[in-house]
Amino acid sequence: MEHSSGTLAINTATSLGSLTLSGGTLTGSGAITIPNGGAFNWGGGTLGGNGTLSTSFGSTTNVTGYVGLGNTRTWNNAGALNLLFGNHNQYVDLPTGTTLNNLSTGVIDLRSQYINTGFDTSSGAVNNAGTMSKTLNTSAQPSFILPTFNNQSGGAVTVGADSGLLRFDRGNTDAATAPDAGNYTVASGATLQFNGGTRRITGNVTGTGTGAVSFTGSTVNYDLTGAYSIGGITTASFAHNVVSTLDFTGTTSLGTSYVQKARHQVTFSGVPTLTNLTAINSNYGNTSFPAGTTFPALTTLSKTQADPRFRQQQPEPDELYANRWRCDGKRNDHDTERRHVQLGGGTLGGTGTLSTPGVRTTNITGATALANTRTWNNGGSVSTGDGRALGLQHPTGALLNNLSSGVIDLRSATINTDLAGSARSTMPGS
Repeated sequence: MEHSSGTLAINTATSLGSLTLSGGTLTGSGAITIPNGGAFNWGGGTLGGNGTLSTSFGSTTNVTGYVGLGNTRTWNNAGALNLLFGNHNQYVDLPTGTTLNNLSTGVIDLRSQYINTGFDTSSGAVNNAGTMSKTLNTSAQPSFILPTFNNQSGGAVTVGADSGLLRFDRGNTDAATAPDAGNYTVASGATLQFNGGTRRITGNVTGTGTGAVSFTGSTVNYDLTGAYSIGGITTASFAHNVVSTLDFTGTTSLGTSYVQKARHQVTFSGVPTLTNLTAINSNYGNTSFPAGTTFPALTTLSKTQADPRFRQQQPEPDELYANRWRCDGKRNDHDTERRHVQLGGGTLGGTGTLSTPGVRTTNITGATALANTRTWNNGGSVSTGDGRALGLQHPTGALLNNLSSGVIDLRSATINTDLAGSARSTMPGS
């Protein structure tokens, strides 16, 4: 069957071994089924009405133009659904009342080489119990999923190697009662981005190689209770003028780099695995690592200033907690920057360097230790609180260099405020 213009109503249940819709509107209350071995070629037009479209297991659907569901049409896909768009204005439109259910045997392949590869409008819904894959076709381009997206139990979302960005712009339908129980996987050269709403993921988020994950948006809340294990960069970057949260409550293993930007709160309920984490870049936000966290590979800890658009606002904390180890950056109304490091417990190990230049004040408020071959170059001011100790632990490789501008104030009233351990310290300063 072929339809290219005008309106055609199908009001009785119909099975079509071949359906080509290139324009116009196909509507009606009748259920339409593309059977096993059948083909649905959709290059244009609208599939409306209140009936159900079923693309069965073994069927193939190729979408090659700007198309859309209409009215309250529900599409149940159990076959192969290939999105093969021809330019950046082509996508699948899912307006209010429409639903795409990708069933357990369904495979959605986002393989267009153009920009708006995905599903448009925020009012419809995509429920995935099968497989959604983004694959490379000629060149890497971003794909956007704008409707509500639910990755249901058994569902799998895969961002293939070198395929670019896959972004979800809305959260779960109901994060509290129907979280994402399915899994997300991102491969080298690709990025998985969550960019809106409230989303709770009880499934796993995993990555291989340089695969990266970004958590972004405005007034968003993400809760990851499943396993999180990424090889590349994890980024948390939210709108400045609102409060957003990101909670890692499951088993967590960050990749090579962690970047935080804007006003938000990121927490880790359990001690994360940071074996491969070499860099932390903190810019205007709060991140809390629990006591017992270690950073064996960390070589770069960067705290940059707040966004200059907010220079005239009242100072707000900009904190990075690590083992209760905190880096705060604050700006006052005169754009004078004050930066602080607070060491509140735990161990800073590895082979990298911690530098606290003259603009930094370091407060030791809990038993804190350097370990391995970690070097701390202090050019600022260090003070120890009541009953607190700074330890330089064995093996004899940890090194504290108090530079010419550095000041260390052992001001505790108790006897265990000291530089303890068998490693070295150099004190050109005071």
